[in-house]
Amino acid sequence: ELPVVHTDFTREGGRVAAERILGEHPDTTAVIALNDAMAMGVLAVLRDRRIRVPERVSVVGFDDVSVAADLAPSLTTVRLPMTEMGRTALALALKPRSNRPRRRPTRHTLVVRDSTGPAPA
Repeated sequence: ELPVVHTDFTREGGRVAAERILGEHPDTTAVIALNDAMAMGVLAVLRDRRIRVPERVSVVGFDDVSVAADLAPSLTTVRLPMTEMGRTALALALKPRSNRPRRRPTRHTLVVRDSTGPAPA
């Protein structure tokens, strides 16, 4: 039931997605972007439209890029252990083929910052 917008994994893709979400679903109270660059594009559109973050719309990204903490508002994001995930993926790829899916859990961390808050009343 939740709207999903497919677009480029870039800041501009985040802007495009935000414009579409706000146009088609004006009562949206939160946006989860697939990476921090997209989330920055969402924040830019919200700022341009003078939509208050997080009072009106919360925004979350993934990656925890170095500037995420320096944005205004600072970006809530999911930190992923990318180096560890790369090592694990390579180790799995180098193993002999298996009939069973190879899944490994990640140790992700939600880094809560100023871009998220309670849903508006």
